[in-house]
Amino acid sequence: MRRSSLALCLSGILTLCVLGLSSAQVRSPAALDAADCALPAGLAEAIGDPARVRDARHLFSRDGEEWTPEDTAFERHFMLARLRLAREQGMLESIDQERLADMIRRAGLEGISVQALRQLLDGGPGTRGMVGYGFFFNEYSFYWMDITAIVQNMIIPRTPGGDVYTWLYNTTTNRSNLGVEAFISYHSQSDFHFKVYDWAHPSPWQIDMPYDDLDEYIYDVPNPDGVWRQLLRVVNITRQHEPNEWTNEVYLYNRFRDVWDLVYLYSYTTNHPTENTYEPGDFYGSWGPIFETFQDHDGSNKPIGFDNSWMYQDGVVSKLTPTNSYLRVDDPDLYPPIFVVPNAAWAVGSTEGEPANQVFEAEDGTHEIGHAFGQGWVATPGEGEGWMLRGPLWTLPEGRMNAEFLLGIAQVTGPDDAVCLVGVWDATISDYAASDILYRHDFVHRFYPHQFRYDFEAISGHQYEFVVYSYAHLAFGVDRVVIVKN
Repeated sequence: MRRSSLALCLSGILTLCVLGLSSAQVRSPAALDAADCALPAGLAEAIGDPARVRDARHLFSRDGEEWTPEDTAFERHFMLARLRLAREQGMLESIDQERLADMIRRAGLEGISVQALRQLLDGGPGTRGMVGYGFFFNEYSFYWMDITAIVQNMIIPRTPGGDVYTWLYNTTTNRSNLGVEAFISYHSQSDFHFKVYDWAHPSPWQIDMPYDDLDEYIYDVPNPDGVWRQLLRVVNITRQHEPNEWTNEVYLYNRFRDVWDLVYLYSYTTNHPTENTYEPGDFYGSWGPIFETFQDHDGSNKPIGFDNSWMYQDGVVSKLTPTNSYLRVDDPDLYPPIFVVPNAAWAVGSTEGEPANQVFEAEDGTHEIGHAFGQGWVATPGEGEGWMLRGPLWTLPEGRMNAEFLLGIAQVTGPDDAVCLVGVWDATISDYAASDILYRHDFVHRFYPHQFRYDFEAISGHQYEFVVYSYAHLAFGVDRVVIVKN
């Protein structure tokens, strides 16, 4: 993806903690705060700029929320699926008995006999669950001592589309026994939720964030097959700071602010490190990135998967490859995948309805005002009010789309003036399919390209324009517009 010329002045704009704590630097969990839990130095280096961390836990915390019947139903379904997965892998008997009893209780099966549980998991009503497509870690790979992390670049349409009528998870573990699953959960055709389940916490459901609250974290990238799709970037870390003193941490990349947001942190202790590190025969930590489903599919769902995924363990970066992980496909209609880069990146489903043309570069549009600047289009107050970006007319496949505008301003301080109007203009009916007026406070950094995302319903046969109108109150620029199926 080309680097926007609007981002050239990014360096030094924002001052945040950049500590880069390595696995060799030990801290007591009791003393940990958001600054101490910066991304480990080696991991930050592998990810690249930015390595800055912002504490955003208060935005994601469920503290004070009431537990609903829907939460109970979801937990039972989730835990029953984990029991069935353990049974299928022949690992049910390897789970610690106290922990197994807790799983059975959370699945709503308290008091069931071992024989009855086995019969239920071998195909009883309500236990259907399978790995539609995905990768498991090889038994003797990805061993670690002090830190394990997985970087999850997840392909996540707003709704799953196709024939999905029950639960669907885009999930992975980070190869620890007591780590978290930080995953995308779909149910039927509802908008997805980002969830965190912490296997070390006595109240494991810790984050349940709906799609509408994740706008700063979702952005568009070209996948390995060249098609742009929505992405959510997650880092899932478990690390030992002192002997038997651990933290589980989850970070989301905030594309809007160009920073990694710490959204979850939990400190805990064990009696022995092997309670958390992966040991031969362990169930927890055995699966990598998977498309976990609970029905037969016809392959008509929107593309879902991972644009990329890789491990960071004890200072070493490792890609998932055919030598350290293996493919599991329970649903033949999800094979072959849309694309696969063995075994780190893949997507399953159907590409039907994805726009053939997706990227509208600002310099390629028509303009009443402004001038070319690098690979973007810039207007100043002296050039007056008017259309910075118009046309050409686009015909799109029918269905819900998202238009992502990349815009930047020259100065974030000063009066809260209206900067511009942005919109998706339906030329067929002479009305906006989506529109917004942006003010100075809507921008965080000067020059940095912020993404502003707008869902709209594309109608068959209609023609659309992606437009930007300047109010001439301050200088700003347009980089591009990206259109994806959503």
